This record gives sequence, structure tokens and C-alpha cells, in this order.
Amino acid sequence: MSNVIKIAVVAALAATAAPAYAQEASGDDWIRSKIGIHAGQQASQIRSQMRRLFVEADADGGGVSAKDHEIAAQIAKAQARAGRIAITLGMDLDGDTKVTRDEIKLVLGKTARRPMNSSGTEVMPTIEQQTEILDRLVVDALKADADKDGLLNLTEMGATAENPLGLDRMFGLQQMIPLSLDTNSDGITTLQEFDAAVEAVIGAADTNGDGSFSDQEAYAFQAIAQEARQATHKAEQTKREVELARAQAAKCQLPKPSEKAEVILIGAYEGASLSNVSLGGDDIEVSAGNLHIDKGDEPLYIVATSHEAMIWHITGATERVERLVLNSGTSTKDKKVPRAGVVGLAKDIVAVVPESNCLPYFYDVKNSQSAKAKTKLKVLIDRDATDVIGGYKIGKVMLPSGIQSPEAMMPLTRILPKSGPGASMWREMLKSTPAGLADFDAATVVSAVPAKAYDVLPQQAGLAQLLDAGVLEASKSSRVLKIGGMTIDGGGGNDVIILGSSKANESVEEYTRPNEFRIVKKTTFPAGLNGGHSVKFILAKGVPMPDGSPGHSTVNSEETGEAVGGRPDKR
Repeated sequence: MSNVIKIAVVAALAATAAPAYAQEASGDDWIRSKIGIHAGQQASQIRSQMRRLFVEADADGGGVSAKDHEIAAQIAKAQARAGRIAITLGMDLDGDTKVTRDEIKLVLGKTARRPMNSSGTEVMPTIEQQTEILDRLVVDALKADADKDGLLNLTEMGATAENPLGLDRMFGLQQMIPLSLDTNSDGITTLQEFDAAVEAVIGAADTNGDGSFSDQEAYAFQAIAQEARQATHKAEQTKREVELARAQAAKCQLPKPSEKAEVILIGAYEGASLSNVSLGGDDIEVSAGNLHIDKGDEPLYIVATSHEAMIWHITGATERVERLVLNSGTSTKDKKVPRAGVVGLAKDIVAVVPESNCLPYFYDVKNSQSAKAKTKLKVLIDRDATDVIGGYKIGKVMLPSGIQSPEAMMPLTRILPKSGPGASMWREMLKSTPAGLADFDAATVVSAVPAKAYDVLPQQAGLAQLLDAGVLEASKSSRVLKIGGMTIDGGGGNDVIILGSSKANESVEEYTRPNEFRIVKKTTFPAGLNGGHSVKFILAKGVPMPDGSPGHSTVNSEETGEAVGGRPDKR
């Protein structure tokens, strides 16, 4: 049974939103990033160009302050609002400044009739598909219809443009004079303070002080300016992330860590194990990973975020875990609730963020995604992460040490059959989930979405399960040869592979692997048959099409040989 009803809402655990937190580029770097010096240019020209920037930023004529920044933001929002209204008014066919459902249908009808692309081939949508597409477009267009009267007025049109994300890039807020140039800390950057800072940068670049820039001086400054632009861009990017986190704070509030707690942020793309338990439905594959808590005295506040739906198994000194906050980039379609769960902790110390976009996932601790996650987390809990750990496939991670064993088997791992119809497909499963099949009791999974045992396991594990159950039959197979760490697929039929190994002690193993499956009984497609997990199915005569989605797999009728589902078969 799902634990969704029993989990406390995260927002209720936080008394107040996180305090303001921002980062701004240094004044000198900002000035260097705006100055473009070329050989022969006069210093007086630079002064004039920079003064024009100051005048543009000084909205009220009293020097640049936080108020000027606020005015610039308001102007940017107004321009965005006007642009959005103009786009929507493009559907106002009778000119009454209101857009009705019928007007939207007339304008967007041609969009619904456009050819669709399927595997590189253009296909005209059927009448039913056109109707479905148009209905979806109309629903999206009317999302701003706050009073639900079936039309958009000017106020509703403008309300859709209130998202502050990206406005600084769109409308030049990056041109705002940094408040850090306020040298006397009175809250206002005066023209005199600004001129002095500009003069210092010019003086450092004009090494001989003749008021003109030589080839050598211009070239030397270009490298300095490039570094300054990078530093300024990074600071602006961080500031945008902080502003977004502030805007989301009410929705994404997190429980605060205690003063003694060590804050650990861990990110993953997915787990190294496949889970036997689904989260929020059997339509998505769920992976699993193990967090093993080392013995110690300090309490741990752990934030775990992944791209794929994932169950984290917590073992070891679990009494050290003060709080576990979960997120996943894979969410439910309706509520956008993250498909994330945990085994091994009491539900009262587990919190699942309300929506997936509250925290970004990452797996490389050195990339921009991890920086975004750290910034957002600091805003939401008013604490820096003590440790940041990342891994593409999480097998076992020791905490707080961060030592990883990517292919370590889960504590609850199913022993897979080594013989029988599905044996080779169980072996195939281990290629993508090398730590095996995690065998959880669904009743022990704490999650914000329903947790249940899969009726049909995902991907190759599901194919193996259906082969063992006699629901599928292997109609074609490949011969596979493994030499040491190398695997070679010999294709179908009677292909013969002859290879010479350069190492006398390398292990050699040969087996067959099904690559086409005949569906002989009513069933459900395994989830996740996409990309490298896709296969070919033959639907036996008289057998109904399986429930669920074949993903990228092809399904052909045994009786007619024609495609009856999935991607078109190009054989």
C-alpha cells in the first residue's frame, strides 16, 4: 500500500521561507566585462561609453540604487507582459480585445493538421489525431483563463508573462550597475563613484598613461576582459538561480537541519539496480541505489536527487539520519510529484519535495547542474552543503565519507535464474543494471506516490519474466560471444564468429540471446522498452495487443506481417 497519505507535507515542516541570499559580480569585473578596447582607441571614448551605461541605469537621476534595479525589473516585466499580450491578441479575430475558444480553434487549426514525423517519415494525422492535437492546443492556450469563462481578457493574457526567469537576458537587466560600486556604503552608487572605478580600470590598461591604447595594451586587456566576462556571467547565473529559488520558496519549502547536522547533497542519474517496485504506476522503470551510513556521532541531513525514478535503500547506522529529503526529475504526469522513495527509514524523517523542479538533479559534482543544486539548497535551508557527492549510476555510497562502489549488489537482491527460457535475458538485464534486481517489499517503501510490486518488470527483466512464464516465445536469437570484458553479438541465423584472443588466460563464453519475441498470451508490455532496450515483437494470431506501451519497440502481426503497434518496422 502507498505511504503517500502518511507522509507529512514538506511545506508544513518549514516554519518560514529561507532568507535572502544573492551573489553579484564584483564592480571591477563588471566594468572590465563591458569595456571593449582595441588598438588606437582613446581613453576618452571609453569614458563616454561607460557614462552612457550609467545614465541608462540611473532611472530616477539620483544615482544607482536598489530602487533603480527594482524599476528596471518592473520595466522588463512590463515589456514581457506586453509581448505576451501582443502574441495572444494575434488570435483576436474580431478585435474586441478578448480571445474566445472558437477564435483559438480557428487560428490553431492549421497547426493540428501539420504532418507528423515518425522515424524520419512524414505522416498526415488522422481526423481523430487532429481533433486530439487541437483540443490539447486549446487547453494549453486557455490555461490563463482564471475565471474559467472560456475566453482570455487582457488581464489574463498579461498574467502569463509574470515568470521572472530569463528576463535579465531578454531585456538587458545585466546592464545594471552593480551595487558593489557604492564605495561609501550609503546605498547609492553615484556618478563620481562610478567614474572613479572606470578610471581605475582604464588606468591599469593604459600602462604608459598616454590616453591611447597600443596594440600591446589592447591585446593584454582582451585576456583580462575575457576572464571578467566569465566571472560576471557566472555571478549573474548564480543570481538568477537564487531569484528562482526565492520565487519557488513558498512551494518548495524544506525542513531545516539542526545546527549540529552535517548537510550532505547527493546526486545521481539513476541507480545501478533495477527495482521490483514501481512508483506512481508501472509505466516507468524505477532504479535503486544503496546509501550506507557509517558509524559516527554527528546527525546527518541528507538530500538525494536523481534524474530517473529511484528508490534509495538506507542501511548501516540509520539512527544518524536526522532527515532525508528526496527528489527525482521523473514525476507523475498530473501532479508533478517526484517518483522517489526510500527503504530503511521511518516515514516521519522522510520528506519528498512537492514538485520535481524544486531541486535540479546532477551526477557530476564539477558541472553547472551541481552548482545550481547547491545554490537552490542553500536558499531553501539557509545552509551550505557540507559534502556534495555525485555518481551516474549509484550502486553503494558510504556516508558521510562518500566512498562509492558503483556495482555493489543491493542488500535485498533477487537471485536470478541461470537456466530456463528467460536466463539469457536476465543476463542482458545486468548490462544496464549491473547491481542486479532489488527485491523490496512494497509495503516498506516510503514515497509520496503509490508504491507497488510491478505486475511485469521493466525492460529486459520484464522480457525474461514473460519468457519464463510462457507468455513470450523467442522466435529469433543472436549468438553472443564474451571474451574477457569484450562482448560480440553475432547476429541471427547460423552466423559463425571465429576470434583469436591475445591473452591465453582470458575467459571465453558463448550463449544465445533472443532478439525477436512472439507474443502468445494476453499480457502487458514491460516499461522502458526505449533506445537500446527496444526489441521486435510478433503478435500471434488471435492474441490481443498487450496493454501499456511498447516504447521504441516494433510490433508486427504474425498473420499479416504488418506493423500493429510501436515504431514502424523497416525490415
